[in-house]
Amino acid sequence: ANLKAIFKLLKPGGKFVFAEHVRHTDDQDATAEGYQRGDIDLAFWRRIQNAISPIWALLFGDCRLDRDTGKLIATMRGWSKVEYKTARQTSNPLTKLTPIVYGVAVKA
Repeated sequence: ANLKAIFKLLKPGGKFVFAEHVRHTDDQDATAEGYQRGDIDLAFWRRIQNAISPIWALLFGDCRLDRDTGKLIATMRGWSKVEYKTARQTSNPLTKLTPIVYGVAVKA
């Protein structure tokens, strides 16, 4: 969904609860429990995410693996509070490919 459209729908004090697969970044992944910089090859996984994201979006309702959604929301003007974390596992290739950001943003 379009973040600007969601923002317009909310009344002041309204909460936007979100969860989405996201791009691997050190900043994003740093919100994941137990994450340590350098514990996976981010450049390698980003290349894979970039390559398959268009197909992934077609198959899974415009879900994109190449967005840094938590950062996009946190840097968007008009929120009084944004809290998010990233959940990711490294136990198999699919979980390495698809970290998930989840959180709440409150409209000012």
